[in-house]
Amino acid sequence: MAEKRENSVLFSLRELQQIEEQRVQEEEAAATAAEEERIRQQMEEERRAREAEEAARQAKEAAERAERDAKEQAEREAQLRVEEAERKARVEAQAAIEAERMRKEMEVRRLQAEKTRPKALIYAATGLVLLVAGLGFFAFQQKQERDRQALVAAQAQQAQEKAEAARKKAEQELQAAIDEAEGERKRLEQALAEAKDPAKEEALRRQILAKQEKIRQLNEKNRARKAADRKKRAGTRNIKCDPNDPLCGL
Repeated sequence: MAEKRENSVLFSLRELQQIEEQRVQEEEAAATAAEEERIRQQMEEERRAREAEEAARQAKEAAERAERDAKEQAEREAQLRVEEAERKARVEAQAAIEAERMRKEMEVRRLQAEKTRPKALIYAATGLVLLVAGLGFFAFQQKQERDRQALVAAQAQQAQEKAEAARKKAEQELQAAIDEAEGERKRLEQALAEAKDPAKEEALRRQILAKQEKIRQLNEKNRARKAADRKKRAGTRNIKCDPNDPLCGL
């Protein structure tokens, strides 16, 4: 009877020992899984942070490219104005020379014709020739000016559309980076609310603070860009120029 009781006690002890060993193994497995999950989440957070920084960097580069392209386009337009002014001056000078040559030629012809024709007829013919020549040259100048204005206006419109498209693209990329960072912050806050490990909570708080700082920087950059755009538009509206110039206001 005593032997059976002893065997029963030994069996109970072994069973308790097995239960304890199983519990320890389960705790170790749970701790290992939790640590692996923490490492995975941390790596995921770092990856997302890198992606957000890369998106912000690309948005900044796009904005800088747009500003650089707009500046280069403005320089090209200014050069175009200078070249057009020089061309117009050359045309006017050539026209003046041609008009003077025609005047002298008409004077020579008038003097020659005075010997055989009445003066009134000679003067009328000379005036008519000069009038026709002047009207022809004026029409030629008007056509050239219209062609030039159409070309310059088309180039200016194309440059403006290109700059506007680049600006909108940069704005969309920057807003996408902000939205993604906001989503990451909310996910971190949800994870913090569900966390029970103090060490994990502290790590999540640090990540949330870093994410908030990143969001603040992105929002500040976005506000600065919008303020610069408003200032640029206001400055453009205050520019005084020739209303007949197709580049006026660009």
